[in-house]
Amino acid sequence: MKKRILAVLIATALAVSVTGCAGNATSSSDSTSASSVAESSDTSTQTSSDASSEDESKEESSQEESKDLEANYTKYTLDGDLTQHMIDMSRLNEGNKVRLANVIKKLKNGEEVTVGFIGGSITQGTSAGNDLCYAKLTADWLQKTYSNAKINYVNAGIGVHRVANDLLSKNPDLVFVEFSVNDTTENTERNKKSYDGLLRTIWKSSTNPAIITIATTQEDGTSFQDQHAEIVKHYDLPMISYRNTILDTIKHGDIVWKDISDDNIHPNVPGHKIVSQLLQAYISDVDKDVDNISGSESDFTTPATDAP
Repeated sequence: MKKRILAVLIATALAVSVTGCAGNATSSSDSTSASSVAESSDTSTQTSSDASSEDESKEESSQEESKDLEANYTKYTLDGDLTQHMIDMSRLNEGNKVRLANVIKKLKNGEEVTVGFIGGSITQGTSAGNDLCYAKLTADWLQKTYSNAKINYVNAGIGVHRVANDLLSKNPDLVFVEFSVNDTTENTERNKKSYDGLLRTIWKSSTNPAIITIATTQEDGTSFQDQHAEIVKHYDLPMISYRNTILDTIKHGDIVWKDISDDNIHPNVPGHKIVSQLLQAYISDVDKDVDNISGSESDFTTPATDAP
């Protein structure tokens, strides 16, 4: 009897021992699993922290660059010269300068040069008049700068339809093209094809004229500049953006829109002066490097659009 009781006690003790060991094993497994999750969480947190630090570093770098630009910003006044910042803002596309360099060489040699302008009412001179519009101011500046040359001035604003009879018939050496306010996104594809066709017609005309394009703007920033820029960059032509310059200058608080326009579209006399000064600055910079400009002209082999 005693032996039977002892055997039962031993069996019970063994059962309890096995159960305890199983419990300890489960607890150990749970502990290991929790540790793995914690380590994974720590790694994820670290990765996220590193990415966040990198983003913050980039943001700080960008802010520092902006601060440097602002620190070097020179305030503009209407009765003063353009600032370098304004000039830089206007260079939407520097473009291929080979043909323009050839025109400048003719001017330096005292030859006869015909300078044409085609565009909308801004080019015609609305709000500034025939003698103070950007076109006439630019032609006058060329005559004054290259006094030994003879400048023939042609203003073919308003309308693309004047390109043959009123512009190309005059055998221009240099043509300025301005249509960004007149074209609208209501007829985007049609306007792009029209602009593309105009540039190709001028470029391929018999006198091989240089082309400088101009982008203007309405008060609220409305302009066909971006769509025209696609075509201009395709042909690698110069584009001078009055739009970028004037909106940036207004943003900095140097002027207000009414300073440079009497309505919501047309530059007034001070506005036309700025347009001309931006063109003058570009031509002057090309002049400074004219002897180093050579090579192939812009390639008009492939149209920028599906224009016929």
